[in-house]
Amino acid sequence: MASFKRIHSVISRPQISHFNLILKTLFVISIMQAKILYGDNSCYKLFADHQNAHSTTFHANQFVESKHEELAKKLPEPETAFEIFSEQKAVNVGKLKINGEHGQGEYTLKRISDTWQSKHATSTFTVEGNPTWVISILGSKLAASLGIRLVDERTLIIPNAQLLNLNIQRINIELRSKGLVEIPYLYIDKLQHNKWESDNNASYGEIFLRRFFIDKQFPLAEREIIHDISFHILNILLTEKLMSPIKNRMLYLFKFADYLRTIPTNKTNKINDVQMLSEIKIREEFIKFLFQIASRDLDNLSAFIPLHLIDAKQIKDYFEIGDLFQVIDFHLGASFASINRSKIDLLPNFNYKLKDWLDRLIVNQAQFIYEHPADPSINDYKYFINSQNKQQQQIQNNLFMFFVEVNKHYETFVELNKKDSSTVLARYNDNMEVTEGLASNEHPVTTMQKRIVEIKSAIGITD
Repeated sequence: MASFKRIHSVISRPQISHFNLILKTLFVISIMQAKILYGDNSCYKLFADHQNAHSTTFHANQFVESKHEELAKKLPEPETAFEIFSEQKAVNVGKLKINGEHGQGEYTLKRISDTWQSKHATSTFTVEGNPTWVISILGSKLAASLGIRLVDERTLIIPNAQLLNLNIQRINIELRSKGLVEIPYLYIDKLQHNKWESDNNASYGEIFLRRFFIDKQFPLAEREIIHDISFHILNILLTEKLMSPIKNRMLYLFKFADYLRTIPTNKTNKINDVQMLSEIKIREEFIKFLFQIASRDLDNLSAFIPLHLIDAKQIKDYFEIGDLFQVIDFHLGASFASINRSKIDLLPNFNYKLKDWLDRLIVNQAQFIYEHPADPSINDYKYFINSQNKQQQQIQNNLFMFFVEVNKHYETFVELNKKDSSTVLARYNDNMEVTEGLASNEHPVTTMQKRIVEIKSAIGITD
């Protein structure tokens, strides 16, 4: 109502000329519309094309846009060799500034080092990386359309989850209007338990996977905002077809976890070495461990996107080199590589099925980590089993019999779920090209490069 009264008061002022009246009225209306859609956030708004009210195009304040583009051109060639990155913190994060009525807001990142890149981390999984990678990969205009823009050589504005989602949804309007595949994944600022997850004591790893593959949301958390912008914002380039193998792997794991939770509970409170999974706390500890390992598949897949796309730009023979790790991340996951990713164990002309993946997840990863807690190759996984709570100790003390029991239940589960279990993830020929299964025969990097071109074209960006 306040906005309506403001317009009414402008119209009723007799001293304003008819021409100025029209201009001011249209200006106020445009501000109202922009606030409804975007709040008062960045200068990069999406406005209706003045020549076609039914066509939405992406325009920005020309001065800010020009400055951002000039600064983007001055960014150094992006690096992906972490060994040369400093361990010193390179970027400070300002307080979130909320500008939209639905929580849309922005963070101001201030570079405090000679470079934007750093391997500073508060944990193994929160390396800062480089928040300007997204500009180098997508180009300044598409990055700005997501809400990411340089203000000066040391200042970068980035969106929170709510603003980023709003910008993605606006891009999706254009993709949909042109008959193109929409961006399927959005972001969430905090992972919270729903009722089912609370009732089943779901771990963070399980919630992380369920939220992405069921609700299509990925965390963009304030406490890890530099890492998430550096490594995970390029999830916008993922398609459901590209993600079909890993989605089916995780849905299969959800089913296995749900099956384990149906094992009759041990009500005597005495641990029987052959029936440890009937003890709820031990069972849940193992389920938690499986999801913690499996969540690395999704986290790594997402985090490697900027690195692969940068390498593909910079390495002349990138697609001829034959590095299969990025392909495996999408098709079969880390259980088909050694724990430290030093080699890949694949056979040509073999149907890799869901049951093969889960078998390897249990044996090649979970059991291996439990049996070799001091092995340097599992450094990234050590914190999963370092808590040494009572349940972990019970598993460690009865390791052989525990995994005999796990495999017995696994075999029963496979038999009960024959159709899913026999689903082929991928089959490769002698050249390791996909010939069958859920996996796409197009290289994941090629798919994502095409998506960049497709999105730019849809929203009217020409480089």
